[in-house]
This record gives sequence, structure tokens and C-alpha cells, in this order.
Amino acid sequence: MCDILKTYSTLLVPFLREFFDMARKIIFEYGGVLDKYMGDGVMGIFGFESKSGECTGNAICAVAAALELKDRFKDLQAKWICIWEKHVPHTITIGLKCGINTGYAIVGNIGTKRRTQFTALGTTVNIACRLTNLCDR
Repeated sequence: MCDILKTYSTLLVPFLREFFDMARKIIFEYGGVLDKYMGDGVMGIFGFESKSGECTGNAICAVAAALELKDRFKDLQAKWICIWEKHVPHTITIGLKCGINTGYAIVGNIGTKRRTQFTALGTTVNIACRLTNLCDR
């Protein structure tokens, strides 16, 4: 998608902003913390500072958030594919993949003196990333 839309940043950036905002709201709604935006993806952490209302259990909250994100992504996808088809001769297909893993991770402000970054590190995070890569859209 990014390759097809590389000369149409006005069609790509607004889509990503809308997706990021939707993902952020869902992650917070289920008691997660938004870690970062990674290219066209997001990383949420559950169980760090849970403020979830009805959601109990970090894994349950993460799964519930992923399911809602997948469901709401369908509408976003349909909206933007209609917009892109009016401007780009190529067929653009997009999907959403979620990787979830449970366990312990190093969480906090990590970085250098000039730039710190709140994030999570460790095997648990690496496996979640690999699970995402294995998913079908």
C-alpha cells in the first residue's frame, strides 16, 4: 500500500492518522497503554497501568481490544479503499494483523541521555511481533 501511494501522501497520511487515532482510543478503552506507532502499526501494552473498567485480566483486555480493532478496521478499510480507487489505478488491499503474547517484559523509559522512549522489551514482546507476522490479514 505504501509503495502504491508513495506519490500520494495526501491519500496515505490521513488514513494512517485515522487508523492511529482509532487504535489509540481502543487500546485506552481496554486499559492498555499506547507504546508507539511503528510504521503503519501500533504497539499497546496491557497490564502496565490498567485503568480498565469492565475488562478483567490483561490478556482478556488485549484480546478484546484486538477483536474490536479488527471489527472497526473493516469500516475504515472500506471507506479508504473507495477513496483510493478514485485516485490510483492499482487495486489496493489492506488488512489488519494482531499479535498478542503474555508474560513479563522490561517496561519503562529506555534510551539515551538525549532521547528516552517509553517501551517494553524482552522475549515476550519479540514473540508478539513474530506472531503478528504469522497472521493472515
